[in-house]
Amino acid sequence: MQINQLAPGQGLKSPDGSQSMQGGWPGQASVDQLVMQTDGNLVVYALTPSGSMGPAIWSSGTWGHPGAHAIAQDDGNFVVYDTNGSALWASGTWGSSGGTRLLADGDLLVGGVAGRLGWASGTREKPSQWCPANGSWGPGLDPTTFVGLEPREWMQSPNAWLVFQPDGNVVMYRKRDNAPIWSTGTWGTHSTDLFLQGDGNLVLNGSGYGYPGWASGTWGHPGDHAVFQTDGNFVIYDANGTALWSSGTWQTANQ
Repeated sequence: MQINQLAPGQGLKSPDGSQSMQGGWPGQASVDQLVMQTDGNLVVYALTPSGSMGPAIWSSGTWGHPGAHAIAQDDGNFVVYDTNGSALWASGTWGSSGGTRLLADGDLLVGGVAGRLGWASGTREKPSQWCPANGSWGPGLDPTTFVGLEPREWMQSPNAWLVFQPDGNVVMYRKRDNAPIWSTGTWGTHSTDLFLQGDGNLVLNGSGYGYPGWASGTWGHPGDHAVFQTDGNFVIYDANGTALWSSGTWQTANQ
């Protein structure tokens, strides 16, 4: 059974796996799923339109504890316990209210007091297209206009995900088989954001070494823009529409 929230006292268990939480936009397919795995790890996965699990975008880091379970406690804390009742991970939100929810944008939200945010996983799907003439929009549609990413955020095209992983690496995964087809190669860093600068350079900031961990090398082109296209290619165009850089993944994303 799939739900989008846990009321106080409700939980997710392993290795049952019959219940999970899903988040998504109203009227559209769910975009991610929270699963209590058989190894004891609580994981948020991106989902394909058909509901198949894609790459992991957040976890509690509690693997190695089969039979663990997660519970939204009456005191507002969301906790993963092992089979002996020892806490393995917690949201630290005791004293709050509101239970645990997967929001429409894929963010896992726990508690909060008087309108203040309690704890959030940061696993947001970034809106990724120009607003059409009627003013409505939805993730993953054409044209998918890049707006920047932070750790645990992701974007999608019909055939690929672009995921900013917690390890500092930005990776593109093919939806058909979850195969990684491109990355910035920056795992193990403390990257804070992937951002298109005013000079036109797409930069992965916060390497911890005093310089960007990765850059597209497209400085000198103010007014350019980056697009995660529906063909699975990640492209930077100048103000005249000329391609300056690309991930070169238009073929591998569709294989």
